[in-house]
Order: sequence, then C-alpha cells, then structure tokens
Amino acid sequence: MRFPIVCCCLLLRVVGTYAQLQEHFSYPHIDSAVSWKGTDTAWQVKNGMLQSHFRQASSSFYVVTPSFATAPYSWEWWMRLDFNTSSLNYADVYLMADSANLLSTAVKGYFVRIGNTKDEVCLYRKSVNATPIMMIDGRDGITDHSSSVLKVKVICDEDYKWSLWVDDSGTGINYMLEGSVKDSSLRNARYMGFAVKQSTASFFEKHFFDDVVAGRLVKDTVAPELLSLQVVGDRELDLCFSEPLDSNSVYMEGDFLINDVQAPASLVFQHSCIRLLWDSPFPNGDSCRLTVRGVRDMTGNQVAPVNTSFLYYKVGTGDVVINEILYDGTPEFVELYNRGVNAVNLKELYFSKGKPGDSVALSSTGLLLLPGAYAAFTSDEEALCMRYHCKQPENIYKMALPALINKEGTIILLGPGGAILDELHYSDDMQFALADNTKGVSLERLDAGMPTQDPHNWHSAASTAGYATPGSVNSQQLQTAALPGELTITPEIFSPDNDGKDDVAVISYALPAPGYVTNITVYDAGGRPVRYLQHNTLLGLKGQMIWDGLGESNKILPKGIYIVFTEMFDLKGQVKRWKLPIVLAKRSN
Repeated sequence: MRFPIVCCCLLLRVVGTYAQLQEHFSYPHIDSAVSWKGTDTAWQVKNGMLQSHFRQASSSFYVVTPSFATAPYSWEWWMRLDFNTSSLNYADVYLMADSANLLSTAVKGYFVRIGNTKDEVCLYRKSVNATPIMMIDGRDGITDHSSSVLKVKVICDEDYKWSLWVDDSGTGINYMLEGSVKDSSLRNARYMGFAVKQSTASFFEKHFFDDVVAGRLVKDTVAPELLSLQVVGDRELDLCFSEPLDSNSVYMEGDFLINDVQAPASLVFQHSCIRLLWDSPFPNGDSCRLTVRGVRDMTGNQVAPVNTSFLYYKVGTGDVVINEILYDGTPEFVELYNRGVNAVNLKELYFSKGKPGDSVALSSTGLLLLPGAYAAFTSDEEALCMRYHCKQPENIYKMALPALINKEGTIILLGPGGAILDELHYSDDMQFALADNTKGVSLERLDAGMPTQDPHNWHSAASTAGYATPGSVNSQQLQTAALPGELTITPEIFSPDNDGKDDVAVISYALPAPGYVTNITVYDAGGRPVRYLQHNTLLGLKGQMIWDGLGESNKILPKGIYIVFTEMFDLKGQVKRWKLPIVLAKRSN
C-alpha cells in the first residue's frame, strides 16, 4: 500500500520544466506531508533527519518525491548507515525514475547503490524488467564499517557524462571522484527517492538521509586560483585555492615542485587546501620557487601553472633581542627589536621567566616583526600609552605578560622548539646610578649588537623621553658609524596601469665604493612579504632598480601602502638599512 508521507518543510520549486529540490527534514513530524509517497509506515522524521522505520525482516521499502530532472543536472545528499553493508543490506538512491514505485521491476532510471557485497558506492542504470547495470564501480570497502557517514554528489552534464563523487567523512569537503561514464538511455525523469533492503531486526531503523539538494546544473568554467601559500614548518607548505579541488587530480596528476626538481614526499588534501611535506628541510633564509601544475576543480577546470616564491626562515639566537623592559611600573612591558634580515612570525616566540611550563606565546595570530622593527608587549596597552608617550602605538601588543619581579629578575625570549633566542637578567644596579627613584623607569638597551647580559649595555630611559619609549627607538643608544650612501624611491605614489605615467616605482642608490651587496623585500601593510626584488645582489657605485607593482605570483597587488625594506652590506661588515613606504594606487573607472 502507498500513502502520502509528511516531509518536514519540503522546499519544492518548479521553474519551467526543471525542478529545484531542497530538503533538510527540519520538522519534528512526518504525518502531514503531501509531496513524498512510499511504503506504508516505513519512514519517520527524527532529530531533523529522514530515518527508516520499517520493522519487518527480509523486506524492501522506499519513498519518492516528484523531481523533473533532465541534463545538465546535479544531486547531492548526506546519509548515514549504522551497520556494515552486505548483499542483503544496502540502500539505493534513485536520481531519476520514471515510476513512483521504486520496487517495481518495470521501473526505469538511474540510481546510486550504497553497500552490497564489496561495500562500495556505485552508479547503476535500470531498464524495464531488466537487471540493473553497473555504470560506475566505486572504491571497495567504503561502507565496511559499523557506521558509515557519507556525502554523495552526482553530476550529469549537458553531454550526458555522469560523474559520481563520495566524501566518506560526511562533511562535503573531501570528495573523491569514483568515476565517470557517458550514458543517455533515460533523458527525463519524474521522481527521486530512497529505497532500502534489509535482512534482520538488527538493521531496523539504521538508515538516515538528510540535506538533499537537486537541481539544474550551472556549468563551472572558471579555473581555480591559488589564494594563499603558508610556510608551516621547515619542510611543510599549506596551499589554499579558490574552490574545491578534484582529489584525483591532486593525488594522481598534480605536480608540486620546489625549484623544478624537489617533489613532496607526501601530501594531505582537504576540500580546497593541500598540505605538502618534503623529506628535506627548506634552506634557511633563502627564497625558494614553488611550481604547481595539473590541479583541477571538480568540474575539470585546470589551474593555470603557478610559479611563486616563498621564504623559510628559522629565527636564530641574536636575530630578535630584548631591547627595553619596564619591570617596576604599571603596566609592565617588554620590548623586542628585530636586528635580523628577515621578518619574524611573533606566533613562534614566547616569554618565560625560566620556570618549567611558564612560557607564554607572544601572539595567537601570524603577526610579523619586520627587520629593524620594534614591538612592545604589555597586559594593558591602553594604560601603557596613557602613562607613557607611545610614538608608534601600532607597535604595542596586548598579551598575558608574565608578572615581572621588582628589583631583580629574569626574562627569557624563546623561539620554536623552546630554543633560547635571548635572555636578560635585570636588576636595579643596571639603572642610572645617580637616580633617586627608578620606579616607573624602563631599562633601555644601548646597542642591539652587544651582549644582552653586559650590564654596561643598559641604561635608564631619559627623563626627556618620559622615562620609557615603548615600541619605538630607545632614548638611550650608542652612536655607531653607519654605512655611507643614499637610497630613494620615486614616485611616492605609483599606479601600474600602463597609462604611461608613474607605472613603476624606481629605487635609486648611490654608494661610496663598489662591492656592496643588497637584499630588497616588499612588505604589505600587514607585514607580509609580497615580492622579493633582490637577493644577495652585487651593486655598482650607483644605479636603479624598479618595482612594477607585481607580487610573487606575477599579478598586480591590491592598492594600498607597502614597505620597501632594503639592506646593504660590504665585506667589512658595515650594514645600512632603509624601510621606505610607497603607495600603490589604481585609477578609478
């Protein structure tokens, strides 16, 4: 007997001759629906899902809804089977059927069988009074579990090419292509539905279906693009693309090469992101080139070959130093200075007072400390800048700073793996000897290149500077000879739009002698390196270099403020650094 079954809030919309079906079974009862029909008392809605409710051994039952599908079309649904499937216990999902009775031998259509002897997910074609024919043979063992949670997607394009995708995590972000085939035996349908075969009572009420979406397929013609590349460790990269990828293309066809020769030893793929792992570590401090080819999205659009650069940098001892400390004041702070040649991720740095397990991360996000930059850390940035003059408030960061001991104590800067990058044992004896009271007075480092623990390398902050200079140049510094020479960038605002006016930024330099070497890196306003212009380049006495507004991926960067960081050094060890701003503008249409 057949009867109408209530489906909770079926959203069924017919546009012309095509039906768009969305069903999420989000209502508590199944006793008043008019759009689904099937086997008497065989189904219920429970916890927002369609669940089997037929308590009869060696039985088959079904439920259907009108669905006027014709190519190009797509179907997608979530399901759970709480049993190991077999030839006597499986589920069929009819995508296209010409009859509302899915159990009839005369029904004609296409269906996906979940389970069977090989515990697989396969696409079948059913002809009138004929045995179903398997068209796509899925992976064995997918449903060989006590509980299988799946997300299934089927696409039939305008050429009647069928593609079957299965995500055995049930999330819809790890689809694997089970196969593709062309078949146009049935071009129109009137119904979609679920059919179940069960053997004994141990399989009763263990079939669940939800989030059914079926509708006209809009062809995707846009190729995926690489959105981001993140250096995770000394041999790991994370790549994220603009849309979900075809897992087969990632695992079987994708090429991921460093400097055109080094392929990864393994990879982990999820949705639109890939983590790549190499056997050998990346060179520390040297730019590497990554090439990506052969990756496709789920409709077959292939990503254009990617050639982009990245830099792995492991911060070492002395690269970032403790530069200023207020240990007897409110609020306390510790300032760092990056004296190295590479940006440092603050997420990888920690403060400690030397006790086991007391380390505290400086940042939970990937904030970068640029070469030659300062960063002050405090528990109350607002109170700090009310008490002292914060010349560069953007360099003040709030964190759970460990309470510093008055009069005498220790603060340690830790890097990745707990490596000690710098350590300061401070005391009141390091303050200005003639000062009557040093409460609220910071200790400033005189020379970032001299040993941290040299007591003569520290001095009380100047009274004329307000007794502290958090996040900016110290009021007390040793004057050292700088590398002679000049560097300029013109114009201050450039627009790389090929209109013949200010299309490039010109970096001009003049040096007193030959033999200088330079590194030039462009950073965006967030402190992220976006272009490596020069790397260990030998310079003449004077010359010019240009930046065309392109990033490492050879695409125009967004408009905004950028920092051109330049470092020059000679064989005598003399170093000169410039950190110059420039604005990349775009013409309004």
